[in-house]
Amino acid sequence: MARLYPDLVEDILIIGALSCGKIPGRKSILEMLTLTPIIGNSIFRSIMQWWHLDEARFTLGMRTAVFNAKIDGMIPAKMLSELRQSNYSMMWQTANWVSRQDNSQHLHEVQQSVSSFIGLNDPVVPADHQLKMLQSLPSSHAVLLKTGHILMIEAPEHFQKAFWAWMTMSKHKRNTR
Repeated sequence: MARLYPDLVEDILIIGALSCGKIPGRKSILEMLTLTPIIGNSIFRSIMQWWHLDEARFTLGMRTAVFNAKIDGMIPAKMLSELRQSNYSMMWQTANWVSRQDNSQHLHEVQQSVSSFIGLNDPVVPADHQLKMLQSLPSSHAVLLKTGHILMIEAPEHFQKAFWAWMTMSKHKRNTR
């Protein structure tokens, strides 16, 4: 949106991983199966139903996305109940679409200031990949947190402090970084 409608976007904050959708050497067998046409949707739905069956399985699955394996009690109970209500087919379609995107050749066209919160130990989208993507932008900076993929759950105090610092920073200061 920032590239196509620059007059509508003042600046950008990325919370989560900046990725081009294709991370070299990062495709697991499970990912390849779930993204396979025809059977991928069924496999994805089965995995999600198993993962969301109870709190213990959910916590086990979340451990694959975080840096601190001791996440017991960190994940809001509401998250699991809301995920259980999700349309797994729509989630699969979204994941499938994201995996096919590659906007890296257009990043240099984004003229707005881009800030990104990056988990240094992100097992889903490695920090070095995210930093490489940020370097393609004319005006960007990263806030590095000692977390995995789910910044706001793993380090809520640090995340909140960084978020409010970004919110209160003047536009001018963000654009001169």
